[in-house]
Amino acid sequence: MQAADVLKYDAEGRLLSVNLDIKNPSSLEVLEHREPRELIADIARKERRVLDLIAEIDDLLSPEGA
Repeated sequence: MQAADVLKYDAEGRLLSVNLDIKNPSSLEVLEHREPRELIADIARKERRVLDLIAEIDDLLSPEGA
């Protein structure tokens, strides 16, 4: 893939756009398309874990936790 395939310039050489839709032909990554409800459940599960970690850190930083 050439830069000219991705970058578009005007007559004065100013960058007009970058096409980020072009797929990387060298990428080994295979995208997994998941159902929306599955994605939501996964995001919620991770968010609960983040909130648990924040609570743990808050407990460690509180005067009672020291």
